[in-house]
Amino acid sequence: MQQMPDSPTPMSNSGSIPDVSQRSRVPAAKCLHLWHPVVATSRSMLPGQISDRVFELLSSSIAPSTRRTYGSGLASYHRYCDDLSISETSRLPCTNELLAGFIASLAEAFAETSISNYVAGLRHYHLLHSLPWAIDSTQIRALLKGA
Repeated sequence: MQQMPDSPTPMSNSGSIPDVSQRSRVPAAKCLHLWHPVVATSRSMLPGQISDRVFELLSSSIAPSTRRTYGSGLASYHRYCDDLSISETSRLPCTNELLAGFIASLAEAFAETSISNYVAGLRHYHLLHSLPWAIDSTQIRALLKGA
């Protein structure tokens, strides 16, 4: 089994960060918060101060060690998309097809629990940034069980 990196390096094989991406080398625990999706998210009807507080509460809803794991999963997902040349605008929100492929790509090197944590991290990222999560949970559970 491979160990999850503490500091992800979300760079493509070419060694460069995509221009359209706001991703950069940051500690895994900060990826969820500092990496903003390139796609437009729904605008909040709430005043900025309340909207910021909602973001803070969602951010603090998980333990620091969980943030590191989730951040590593997010970085791995972006590397997977980079390797397949999936554009920034096509990778988020995540689709069933992309998530199934991501799980399959991890299945040879990671345990089911690690993959499940990575998927949970991707889901939390969607929640944190108000992205829709329209994933078929039955299919994902089956994939994870088979991993």
